[in-house]
Amino acid sequence: MMDGSGYTDWGLTLSTEQLGLTWSVGYVGNSIASDACADICDNRLLLSAAKSF
Repeated sequence: MMDGSGYTDWGLTLSTEQLGLTWSVGYVGNSIASDACADICDNRLLLSAAKSF
């Protein structure tokens, strides 16, 4: 049980290199209750593509 002095931040990400890009898909979240900070604290699915120069 949390006393309001902190929170837990977590995530799971999978990445691969294809077609000269690094592709990632991840799911991230935290232990902050939704009613404590509206929709901005909800868990999220993240997608990304990156290129090194």
